[in-house]
Amino acid sequence: MSELTGAVMLAQLAKLDTLLSQMRANKKRIKDQIKGIKGITFRRLNDEAGEVAICLMFMLDSADKVGPFVDAVKAEGIDAAGVFNKGIPDWHIYSHWKHVMEQKTPTPDGCPYTCPHYKGDAPSRYSVDMCPNTNEILSRTIHLDIPSQLTDEDCDMIAKGIAKVAGVLL
Repeated sequence: MSELTGAVMLAQLAKLDTLLSQMRANKKRIKDQIKGIKGITFRRLNDEAGEVAICLMFMLDSADKVGPFVDAVKAEGIDAAGVFNKGIPDWHIYSHWKHVMEQKTPTPDGCPYTCPHYKGDAPSRYSVDMCPNTNEILSRTIHLDIPSQLTDEDCDMIAKGIAKVAGVLL
């Protein structure tokens, strides 16, 4: 890293606590307003106070509602997306790792899939359906970014839009 890059990084790190505080407050404001809506379940967080809060993720009760729900909240001016969108390969989701699913390897030994150096039992095959419970949860999940720049009015508008759509579709 160059000295200039380091200086920029230090200036940005000085803003980190403020940014995290703003995102956490924004997320809490939205979440508090929609937490009682029937048909919406929030992602479990093991350490909510320590969570970065860059996004709000919640699940609907069925995957077939996600597309219409996302389309409707977008019509309300809210940028949201379904998490398990095969048209947009999200690298957070294992089934989008084509190189893993096809067991492509950079080594002639086939590491890590057929690696002679590994003494454990590696899976002999990988597939997009190898974690069915994960896929089921992801198929019902909606993702909403929580930027630090949101105002209280923005958060309230988002919560009202979600509530309005939920009132019609859930």
